[in-house]
Amino acid sequence: MGRIIRTAQAFEDVLEIWRYLAIDQKSPQNADRMLERIEQTLQFFSDRPQIGIPMDHIRPGLRALTVSSYVLFIEPVEGGVRLLRVAHGSRKLEDLL
Repeated sequence: MGRIIRTAQAFEDVLEIWRYLAIDQKSPQNADRMLERIEQTLQFFSDRPQIGIPMDHIRPGLRALTVSSYVLFIEPVEGGVRLLRVAHGSRKLEDLL
């Protein structure tokens, strides 16, 4: 498995997703499952960073991965990936980076 580097903003994004699902939607189980799916996706792509959807129009080298309704923004790094942001797909994604 490749290494996964998470930015402080990515940590905050994931925490906000968990809070929304667990508290606002009153479903801690769904919140836990979503975080598990995000982590599994990151682990899978950490060895295959070029598989993600190219988002060079936003930032050179940027890739996007989808997990349910969320978009994970990653960039390849030596031996893995860097998770930059995690956002709901309905947001204006270009403004996040």
